Amino acid sequence: MPIRICPVVEGFGEIEAVPILLGKIRDHLGYTDREVQFPGLINAEGESGISNPANLEGVIRRIDNKFKNGKIEGVIIIVDTEGYCGKDKAVAITNELRAINPLYPVVVICPVRMFEAWLLASMESISDSKLNKNARVKQNSFYRGNPELEPDPKTWITSRLERNNSDASKKYSEVKHQHHLTKRLDVELVLSKHVRSFQRLVHAVSEIISFVEQDIIDITP
Repeated sequence: MPIRICPVVEGFGEIEAVPILLGKIRDHLGYTDREVQFPGLINAEGESGISNPANLEGVIRRIDNKFKNGKIEGVIIIVDTEGYCGKDKAVAITNELRAINPLYPVVVICPVRMFEAWLLASMESISDSKLNKNARVKQNSFYRGNPELEPDPKTWITSRLERNNSDASKKYSEVKHQHHLTKRLDVELVLSKHVRSFQRLVHAVSEIISFVEQDIIDITP
């Protein structure tokens, strides 16, 4: 029986991108898709769907049904910081979760600024990739700075898109583009750049797997 970890995300773009990324990290950790799976994703439909205590409780009640029906054994929550301190935000959500007291382990991850900062850290592997029939990432689109300090990763990615038609108004879209870029993300490359929130993500995936394997019920930021 595989270990089944339910992802919780804040938006529609992450619905496809997060399972892809978690699968890459699982592989990096040496597990197979027969050993660890990420089913039953829940979209909180906005950052407030997680950071607001009443909304978070509603999300947990939805997960409770999956747990009681034997469909999942643990949870990983991913929510952008959007300018807030990642550690403080994760701790605040963790404290709310402890008050709710779920019957399964939960880990909370807050990408500094947003998910796209992790993409910037892997632009060497993403550069020159096709997003759809009308758009691709320009060649040599390498990000040279600390991606967690980039004020607006989405605007930076938009500036590196090439389009095959005359619709110059098209911008980077989480729903249309995020999962395509995530398919090209290189876990080892991002880790080599010491992106702290991504390092925490990789550790959190290992941690939640270990919690389930050892029947530990804990909640960690």
